[in-house]
Amino acid sequence: MTGSDLTALVSTQCPCLRELDLFITLIVNFHVLIHSNSLHTLVLRVLETRRLEVVAPRLEELTVFARPLEAHISATKLVKVAWHGVYDPHLHRFVDVGSTLRLLKTSSQALSLTKRFDEVDELDHLSIDLKWQDVARYESFLNETNKLLKCKSLCISLLWEHALVPVMWHLLRSCNGTKRLRVHLWGPWSQRVMHSCLPACPYRLEESLKIDVIDLSSLEEVEISGFSGSHEQMELVEFLSSNARILKRLRINYHNCRRPKEAREKVRSMCHPNLKVEFFVFHEGRQVLVE
Repeated sequence: MTGSDLTALVSTQCPCLRELDLFITLIVNFHVLIHSNSLHTLVLRVLETRRLEVVAPRLEELTVFARPLEAHISATKLVKVAWHGVYDPHLHRFVDVGSTLRLLKTSSQALSLTKRFDEVDELDHLSIDLKWQDVARYESFLNETNKLLKCKSLCISLLWEHALVPVMWHLLRSCNGTKRLRVHLWGPWSQRVMHSCLPACPYRLEESLKIDVIDLSSLEEVEISGFSGSHEQMELVEFLSSNARILKRLRINYHNCRRPKEAREKVRSMCHPNLKVEFFVFHEGRQVLVE
């Protein structure tokens, strides 16, 4: 349909609409206006949108997959936001919305969205995609994430394992008050021995190596998926177990671990006796606990 048809349908012909999930491609008139006093949940996969305007005073949940070139979102009761794709704060504007959310999902192309809000209960799927020896991309990542919003639960999805520790140290500086941390590691599983840092490696930047300002005093649960037992992963586990004083549970989900028994013994030797450590493997479509 055209953008004007979609605007008329939602804004004038559906006065009681509460939930809307759109998956269409616009053919003419690329501007979409959604004005609704009844909408509570809105999911948008509207391709070929130049400008999106949403005015919905009762809207609580917003999900955007195919991002428009420009967006203007006004929703005073918004508490859940999922933004997939590029986010530009100059072109995609949230106005008349609060500074606190219950849930925020972002991608590697929308890290700056975390600066729009001050606090969130759950920061989910903070996707980090870093390229080997790409200094410009790494410095951009540092700038975009130099101050994440406060969150009780943080889920990080990290693509490529090189320099895992400095990247995690940088992100953990924003974990003051975080109670639950989940880390999903993705990478070239056929190359389990990752490159060693060269002296000029961008991950050796001084701001990436500071640990004196990391406060994990609230951290109670940690889950690491894609665990292979590499040196950097062990270093991360040791850092977390040593600095999270009230950590109660550590869950490790294996993936292509060459010496799982040795890895389990090494992890347990790093952790204090009161910490519950669990290991899981993926077997026949489900996670299985390893004793």
